[in-house]
Amino acid sequence: MTSNLENHKSKYSLIPYIGAAIIGVSIIWFNYTNFTSPSEYIKSSKAHRASGNYKAALEALNTAIKLDSKNPQLYIDRAEVREKLGDESGFIEDYKKAIQIDPNNKDSYLFDLTSSGNSDEKSRLQRYNQAIQIDPNNYKLYIVRGELRRGYPLNDTKGALQDYNKAIELDPQHLYFFDYSERAKLRSELGDKQGALEDYNKAIELNHKSYSILDRAELRHEIGDNQGALQDINQFYKLHPPKYADTYHARGLRRSKYGDKQGALQDLNTAIQLVPQYYIYYKSRADFRSDLGDNQGALQDYNIVIKLEPEYDVAYSNRGVARYNLGDKQGALQDYNKAIQLNAKNATAYFNQAWVRDGLGDKQAAIKDWQQAANLYLQQGDTKKYLETIERIKLIQ
Repeated sequence: MTSNLENHKSKYSLIPYIGAAIIGVSIIWFNYTNFTSPSEYIKSSKAHRASGNYKAALEALNTAIKLDSKNPQLYIDRAEVREKLGDESGFIEDYKKAIQIDPNNKDSYLFDLTSSGNSDEKSRLQRYNQAIQIDPNNYKLYIVRGELRRGYPLNDTKGALQDYNKAIELDPQHLYFFDYSERAKLRSELGDKQGALEDYNKAIELNHKSYSILDRAELRHEIGDNQGALQDINQFYKLHPPKYADTYHARGLRRSKYGDKQGALQDLNTAIQLVPQYYIYYKSRADFRSDLGDNQGALQDYNIVIKLEPEYDVAYSNRGVARYNLGDKQGALQDYNKAIQLNAKNATAYFNQAWVRDGLGDKQAAIKDWQQAANLYLQQGDTKKYLETIERIKLIQ
C-alpha cells in the first residue's frame, strides 16, 4: 500500500517540471520567431518612414532582407528609402535586384517606378532616366522617354531623336509604324529630310494604309517634289475615299498646296455642296480664288462668309484685299477698319490698311499703321513679317 502511494506521488511530482518545460519552449519559440521573422522589421520600417526617420527605416529593411533575401518587394521598399537618403546608386541596385529575383514582373516594377512621384515633365524624365539605368536594353523605355523629351515644355528634339535611334537599334523588328513616323518628324525638324523620307517609307511599308502617307506627302512638298506629294494624297484617298465635307475640304487644301488647282476647286465645291452653311468652306474657296487672281469670285465668297459669320475679322481683312485688287480702295479701307474693330491684334489688317493709305497719299497714317503692324508681328513672334514691315517704313520715310 505504501509503495503504491509513493509511486502515485512520484508521477504527479513531474507535472510542474513538464509545465515549466513547455512554458520555456514557448518563450524560446516566441523569441525565436520574433527575431527571425522579417514582419516585425517591415512594420518597424513603415513606422520609421511615416515619421521621416529614413536611416532607421533603412536599418530595419536591411535586417528584413537578411531574413528574407528572396522577397523582391523588400528591395523595392529599400530602394525608395535609399532614394530619400540620396543614395542613387543604391536605389538602382535594389531595383535591379528585385527584377533579378522576379523577372516575370519586370514591366510592372518599371511601370510603378515611372508612374510614381510628381507628374511634372522634369520629374517624369528623371524616372525614365532611372528606369533606363535599371533596364538599359528595354526599347519601350526609350520610345516613351523620346515622346516625353519631344513634348512641351522640354522641347528636346535632339534628345528625343537619340532615344528613337536607340530604340530602333535595340529592336527594329518589334517597333510599330508610328515609331518610324515619329522619328521621321524629328529628323525632318532637324533638317535630315532624306532620313525622314526613309522613315516614312518604312512606316508605310509596315502599314500601307497609315496617315504616314499624308506626312510623306507634306515632306515631299517641302523638298520640292509636288508630283510625289500629289501621288501620295491620291494614294491615301484611294485607300480612304472621302465621304464627308471635312474630308473633301482637307483634300482640297492639300491639292491646292501641291499644285492641283482644278482638283482643289472640285473638292472645295463638293464640301460646300455637302454643308452649304459652314463659313470656313467658303473662306477656303475665297482664299483659293484670290490666290488664282479671281478677285470677283473671291469677293462673292467672302460676302457669304461675312453673312454667315459677321464677327469674323479675318473675312473682312481678306475681303479688303479683293476689293483693293478690284480698284475699290475705299471699300478696302472700310473692311480693314472693321477687321481692326473686331480684333485689335490683327496685324495683317494694319499692314494692308497702310498700303491703301500710302497709295492714297496719306503717308503719316500709313507709317502709323505699319508701326502698329510691326509691333504686333513682333509680339506674335513673326520675325519675317516684322522685318518686312520695318523695311517698308524705312523706304517711305
